Amino acid sequence: MSNTEGPAWPSAAVAIALLALIGTVGVTSIIVFSNVDDALRIWSALAGLLGVVTGAFVSYFFTRGTMQQVQQIAANANQQASIAQQQASTAQQQVSTAQLETSAAKERTASVEATAKRAVQAILPRLPAEATAELRVHPDVQSVLNMPGATQ
Repeated sequence: MSNTEGPAWPSAAVAIALLALIGTVGVTSIIVFSNVDDALRIWSALAGLLGVVTGAFVSYFFTRGTMQQVQQIAANANQQASIAQQQASTAQQQVSTAQLETSAAKERTASVEATAKRAVQAILPRLPAEATAELRVHPDVQSVLNMPGATQ
């Protein structure tokens, strides 16, 4: 017996005991009262109790399995929600890490660009005029010189 089934035999024992009690009252009323009308009065007094007990049996024994299934489905849904929340948290952490890495890469790029600008600007004046003119028209040198903040 698993934990999700619950105690099946104690509830069955109680049901059998209640049925035996009602049967005993019925048989005793027939034996004690010589008149059938008197015995039927006892039964009519017990009719409401018998209806409630019968309804309780049906409700308990026939809906117990369904309730266990619903509880299992709810537990599975909670577990899946927890897993999804953990995955979302992990994804958020990965996004934050990627944003930090992107920011660091942008800073390194800006540093490399600034170094390249300074290097080109330091070398160009030291070269002969003819070489400087040739280098200034080269696309790579122009892109370095045209970077924001470059002075020519």
